[in-house]
Amino acid sequence: MRMDKNLLARFDVMLLVLVGLICGMGLLNLFSGSVSLNAIMQNQGQSPFIKQAVFMAAGFAICFVSQFFDYQLLQKWNPLIYGVGVLLLVIVDIAGDTAGGAQRWIDLGIIKLQPSEIEKLILVIGLASYYARREVADGYGIKDLIIPALIVLVPAGLVFVQPDLGTAGILVIIAVAMTLLAGVRLSTLIPVALISVILLVVVWENVNNMESLLGSHLKPYQIRRIQTLLHPELADPMGQGYQILQSQIAIGSGGLTGSGYLEGTQAQLRFLPERHTDFAFAVWGEEWGFIGSVFFVGAYMLFLLWGLWIAMRARDRFGVLLAYGIVLMIACQAIINLLMVMALFPVVGVPLPLISYGGSSLLTTMFGVAILLNVRMRCEPLPAPARS
Repeated sequence: MRMDKNLLARFDVMLLVLVGLICGMGLLNLFSGSVSLNAIMQNQGQSPFIKQAVFMAAGFAICFVSQFFDYQLLQKWNPLIYGVGVLLLVIVDIAGDTAGGAQRWIDLGIIKLQPSEIEKLILVIGLASYYARREVADGYGIKDLIIPALIVLVPAGLVFVQPDLGTAGILVIIAVAMTLLAGVRLSTLIPVALISVILLVVVWENVNNMESLLGSHLKPYQIRRIQTLLHPELADPMGQGYQILQSQIAIGSGGLTGSGYLEGTQAQLRFLPERHTDFAFAVWGEEWGFIGSVFFVGAYMLFLLWGLWIAMRARDRFGVLLAYGIVLMIACQAIINLLMVMALFPVVGVPLPLISYGGSSLLTTMFGVAILLNVRMRCEPLPAPARS
């Protein structure tokens, strides 16, 4: 397998360095967050830190190997990729592994595959392919959006019944953002926006009646999480509000410079739940303080901005939409996770990409990074072959 020297010259080292920096911070944080997780180590036979390091190594290998293939192949193979994604979700809903009241995993032995994580990237590929093939000069109307709506609603519905409200919501957010980027007529956008605002007002006014209105569609704990967000003063500090309260204590106790690596009381004394997954950033904030948190967020923002720069330089519409979609996928999860940790969003089980423990989430993000690298290497038109 050979690669043109002109492509190699455009290999984006900066993007890979930023990803490596974030992954390094993630491993450092995971080691601290998992030191006291004796039960997890015993159940899985090895430390989460070791497993995550192996997944990261596999992710970087994917980044290098995938550069030999043109990202345009994803558009060609999109129907097959989308079909496999839906099939995996159906298998999970029928015979998947259950944990914590949710049926989300397929046990493959070396890894418990979570198809809903992979579906985020599959959805980006599917929508980018659709909008690239069916470009509309004056923007998409309601009829034009029927197929994209089906593309997102089928997997989102299958994820919702697992139940996984957080991931289903992210799929919808990704679809809405990519549709706006692709171009929507104002006559379509205004009524949809008005309907969304009306729905938000209705939810706000009926927050105390959610169990009777949504009890058949949402789990009791999911309803309580929404109620906790809208009315945090009513949260039970030893019940539904416990995770958020401990997260706030952890971040607040970090102060300006932090309590020191491996010295965070909330994490090391096991007060902070899910410290290696959903609340990983709370561990970082406690140990590294405000200054460390600013550095962390700054590195993450630079990574996302670099991804946007790659998207703006893509050579075709598919590359633009694909790169933008991947950045949106990562940014959406990161923003929701950080807001969740700071009690500004319900606890919906959304991981912090490249930081939270989880093989499916990590490998999906690294696949996205690999595609960004691929788009960057093929940003500029390839030089015409020399004439004899």
